[in-house]
Amino acid sequence: MSCLPWLAMGFLKMFVSVKKRIALSDIGEENPKYKGKLYQFIRAFLAISVVALVIEVMAYFNKWNLNMTNPWEVQSLVRWSYMAWLSFRVDYAAPFILMLSKFCIVLFMIQSLDRLVLCIGCFWIKFKKLKPVIEGEPYDIEDGSSFPMVLVQIPMCNEKEVYAQSISAACQLDWPKDRLLIQVLDDSDDEIVQLLIKNEVYSWKEKGVNIIYRHRFIRTGYKAGNLKSAMACDYVKDYEFVAIFDADFQPNPDFLN
Repeated sequence: MSCLPWLAMGFLKMFVSVKKRIALSDIGEENPKYKGKLYQFIRAFLAISVVALVIEVMAYFNKWNLNMTNPWEVQSLVRWSYMAWLSFRVDYAAPFILMLSKFCIVLFMIQSLDRLVLCIGCFWIKFKKLKPVIEGEPYDIEDGSSFPMVLVQIPMCNEKEVYAQSISAACQLDWPKDRLLIQVLDDSDDEIVQLLIKNEVYSWKEKGVNIIYRHRFIRTGYKAGNLKSAMACDYVKDYEFVAIFDADFQPNPDFLN
C-alpha cells in the first residue's frame, strides 16, 4: 500500500496538466458552452478512473476475489463495491466483451483474406506481365487546349513568412498558362502584409501568369468561408478542377501532371 501516495500524486499532476491544457487551449470557433461541458466530462472521467484504480490496487494487495465470498455478505463498503463490480463484470460485461472479441477475430480473418487476394493478384499481374491500358486519347503536350481547366486557390491570412514561396511555387506549375487560374485569397488584417502579397501577385501577373488577388473585408467563416466566397465568382464556372494549397505548402512543378 506504500505505492498509493505515489500513484495519487502522479494522477493529481496529470489532472492538473490536463486542466491547464484545456484552460489555455484556443477556443476558435467552438462554442465555450460545449467546451465547458467537455471539460466537466473529462474531469469526471479522470476522477472515476483514479478512484477505480485505487480500489483495484487495494483489491490486489488484500487479495479480494469473487470466489471467496458473496458480494452481499461483505461488510466493508469499499470491498462490497468492488465485489459488486466484479459480479457485474462476470455476469454482463464479460459476455459482451467475449462476443466483441469474436467479432474482431472475424474481421481480422476477412482482412487477412483480402490481403491474400491482393497478393495473389499482384503475383498474377507480375507473372502475366499485364500493363494498364489508357482509354481515350492522352493529352497532347503540343496542344494546350486538350488540357482541362484548373483553378488553384491559395487561402492565407497574415502569412508574412511563407506567402512568397507558396505563390511562386503555384505560378511555376507545369501546366498551360491559358488553362490555369491562380486565386490568392488574402484574409490578412495587416495592411502591410496585404500590400506585400498584392505586390507579389502583380509581379507574377506581369510575367504572364493568370493570377488574381482577392481580399475580403469581412472574414465570415474564416478559411472555409474564404474558399466558399471565392467559388462564388462567375469566372470559376469555366474550370473543371480545383486545387487548394495551404499558404505554407509549395507544390512541385509536376503536381498537376
